[in-house]
Amino acid sequence: LGQHVTIRELQYRQDAQWVTAKKIHLSLNLKALFKKRLHIQEFTIANIHLNNPEQQLDFERLKVSGKFDPVHLDSDLELQLTSHLPTKAHISTSGTWDKYQLEAKIDNALSSWHFIAKGNRDNMTLETVDNKLLDGSLNINGHLIWAPTLNWQATIEAHHLQTNQLIPSLPPSLDFTLKANTLNNQHTAVDLQINSQLNADT
Repeated sequence: LGQHVTIRELQYRQDAQWVTAKKIHLSLNLKALFKKRLHIQEFTIANIHLNNPEQQLDFERLKVSGKFDPVHLDSDLELQLTSHLPTKAHISTSGTWDKYQLEAKIDNALSSWHFIAKGNRDNMTLETVDNKLLDGSLNINGHLIWAPTLNWQATIEAHHLQTNQLIPSLPPSLDFTLKANTLNNQHTAVDLQINSQLNADT
């Protein structure tokens, strides 16, 4: 048993800011709603345009599907950004609040990312599975604990980033390692090591 809702040619304006969407389609499972659960069989927004005085963004498609209720976290999100730096993203969640996993894949001309986060009601671990950034790599790994007190640690490692692709005056190759952690939400320690190639001949 499902309920389908479709809105076409939606426009919203407020002063100099406005949003348009060519089509919004929502499909809900009514049986799940009667059981106080939200089961989105499909939620799609096509051709979204956001405009404000500072910038414009164009999304070719935003698609969400999944089951959302107090116990389960099963969902999928697909996003395609077509303006500025064209980007595709896919984010999925699975499991329960006591044991869940979030996986994200993001791709554009400058980078590609693949992250996995696993956790429960007390903590979460983030791991970089694969990535590419400026013809190099940027690995991010961390662990966040929020119960009974806030503690976290993170390591960011960059290898052979061609930073001069963005700004020609920057080093043609950059490596760095950043390690940081906080204990009991009070003391933060940071260790940063940087190695850079000053020019292409050194």
